[in-house]
Amino acid sequence: AAAAAVAGLAAVALPQGGSGDLTAVPLAPEGPPDWILRANPAVGGVLLLPHPHFPDDPIRVWYSRGGKDGELRFCSARRTTAAAGLLGSCVPAGPLGRAEAGRIGGRTGRFPGSSDVVVFGMARESVHSVTATVGDGRSVRGTVLRDRGLPAPIWMVRIPGGLAPEESAVRYDFADARGGRLQRLESPFDRGCVYDGAPNGTGVPLAGGVSAHLHEDNCLILWKGGAPVGASNNPARRTLGEDLRAPRRIPDAPVSVWAGPGQAVAGAWYGYTDEETVRVELRVRGARRVSADTVAAFPGQGVRLFGGRLPDGADPHRDGAVYVGFGAGGEELWRYEVVSYEISEGRSPEDGEGG
Repeated sequence: AAAAAVAGLAAVALPQGGSGDLTAVPLAPEGPPDWILRANPAVGGVLLLPHPHFPDDPIRVWYSRGGKDGELRFCSARRTTAAAGLLGSCVPAGPLGRAEAGRIGGRTGRFPGSSDVVVFGMARESVHSVTATVGDGRSVRGTVLRDRGLPAPIWMVRIPGGLAPEESAVRYDFADARGGRLQRLESPFDRGCVYDGAPNGTGVPLAGGVSAHLHEDNCLILWKGGAPVGASNNPARRTLGEDLRAPRRIPDAPVSVWAGPGQAVAGAWYGYTDEETVRVELRVRGARRVSADTVAAFPGQGVRLFGGRLPDGADPHRDGAVYVGFGAGGEELWRYEVVSYEISEGRSPEDGEGG
């Protein structure tokens, strides 16, 4: 299954509108998305969608049954910052309700902003076109991508930047082969801060020269040397703590962590967790473990920050890792396991069980 995730990639040449065909090309997935693909093997191909901010690093989109329940999920992986930020997620992919023709599975940014935003998701077989209309009445024709190996079509729309706040409500019209509308889906954009040009305030110092800064609209950005090296992905309406408790959140633990090449500053691991966690421990292969005490920050957000140095040569996504949160009395509160490449190939890391 891991090999299928690697070999099943397809490059997609996107027309201005209408339906697109997939053309498989030789491509070895390297860098940050690799571990996500291995942990969530693809059903059918992996689509490469143009990324408006990182032309040389496309968005990976695919279907998977890699979860514990084996249910179909819609997965994506994409860069969020120029330094190292990566967002990977898998959300339930069905079944669609009777009134649903399409569903949003991800987007590359949030409005208002000067940069374009790519929105994508799953669609019914009967969907042959999708059109997005923004608040000022402008319409943008999207693309519906289908292939015999995919469990369902995948749609995408590239929405131009420069929208004003009052224009950030976008509606999506899904139509059949004759142009008949199957569904109108309205989905407002939250304002995001990931593309802010500079840190906000003095911030909280963490490991590896990283500092955490809270920007407006409940957005946390981790900065180093004037470049973002991690950013929260919570909706603007939710605080960081509320987002940690959101249903169906991935991971299923109250933690957001950045670690390893392609995700974090070299040699460092850092993130945030809930207010009850006073210490976070990282366990990697070879029974190696490091821990970091959490620190209170950003009143009203309901989180504590942490950061530390990785064991020498450790890569949590290559080696496999277990993150464990502890309370004030030393009790284990939560556990988050990162599946390694080796687990996908039938081997397990030594994670050092026990308190």
